[in-house]
Amino acid sequence: MMATGGSSAKDERRAVLLGKIGAGKSSFANRLLESEAFKKAETGLCVRRQGEHAGRKLTVVDTPGWDRVSVQRTPEQIKQEIIRSTTLCLPGPHVLLLVLPISMDGGPPSANEIKSASHHVELLSPRAWRHTILLFVCMDEMDESIIEQRVNHVRKLIDKCQGRFFILQRDSQVTKLLQKIEDMVEDNCGDFLIPQVYYEAFERRMPSEITKLTEMYETREEELNQRYRRKLEEKELEFREKLARLQQEEKTGAMKKSGSYQLLPPNLSEITTDRAAVQHQDSEKETVSQNKPEDFITLLRYHIKPFWVIVMAVIGALVGSVVGATDGVKGACVGMVIGSVIGVLLAILYIRATRLVKTDSPGSKATFALGDQSPETFCSPISLKTSEKHKKL
Repeated sequence: MMATGGSSAKDERRAVLLGKIGAGKSSFANRLLESEAFKKAETGLCVRRQGEHAGRKLTVVDTPGWDRVSVQRTPEQIKQEIIRSTTLCLPGPHVLLLVLPISMDGGPPSANEIKSASHHVELLSPRAWRHTILLFVCMDEMDESIIEQRVNHVRKLIDKCQGRFFILQRDSQVTKLLQKIEDMVEDNCGDFLIPQVYYEAFERRMPSEITKLTEMYETREEELNQRYRRKLEEKELEFREKLARLQQEEKTGAMKKSGSYQLLPPNLSEITTDRAAVQHQDSEKETVSQNKPEDFITLLRYHIKPFWVIVMAVIGALVGSVVGATDGVKGACVGMVIGSVIGVLLAILYIRATRLVKTDSPGSKATFALGDQSPETFCSPISLKTSEKHKKL
């Protein structure tokens, strides 16, 4: 809720003078405007005058004095004039100067005078204290100690003015007072006192105005929310379309890549290698199938000679044991050894004789004896035939 308003004219200051009867408000107003603009004959009514001081434009409103004892003893007309004073310097005064005289003849203000001053200021508004400066006007030359004593006596009024007061002893100090007013206006952020009659009218209209403003802001907020939701949906739809397009492009690229692999011509080197491997397997199968009967004969050739040696040794041992049995066990053992040696020798002689006969016969194939040490002696016919076929390939 607004208590004051903003200043519209920075180069102008508006002031209202308040005080009891005989406080010296009109004399001070003339000193403030440096003219005889205010006359004492104009009593009972508010008077507004404009002027300048040190280049500053001023609008000053002088009010009629109130009763110094009680607000109830002040005529109603005076009260109304005091209330009307703030409307004479629209949009409202920047400062209310509460004038208290200090003289050698008069004593300090009584408690009733202090209470009466407080009540008359609050006729304007309870908000008036925020814009009020307590002004002590010295009528005579006085000691500092007496002035300080009078100031301390009205400490309650100073506290209501938020500690603002000024002691005016000479005309040269008016400029400092104006600076004091500027400081207060600056502290109030340029605000001024709105007249109570306008403030109450504004307050009466406030609920409806607040309702209208609330509805307006709610409507605006809903519009902004709807706009935000639409933009959010558009962004989400755009994102989904981009994602679907990227996925489609990724699938298309994968299909093209797999199709390109399928359309590549076969490698000739791989075909040649596979064909050679197949032929090699076929040749090995053919060789194995062709050499099966020959393998049995070859095995007989390799093992028949040792077999004959063993057979002959066994036969010789049997014959020797039988012959030596006439001499007892010892003779049988000696006969067995001698018969075995003789049988082995006979078998070797038989094998040698057989090889010589085969070798000497024309067109016969060479056979392999047990005593041959050449590498070919121990190679099987299967491996020889296989190696020959590989060489042909």
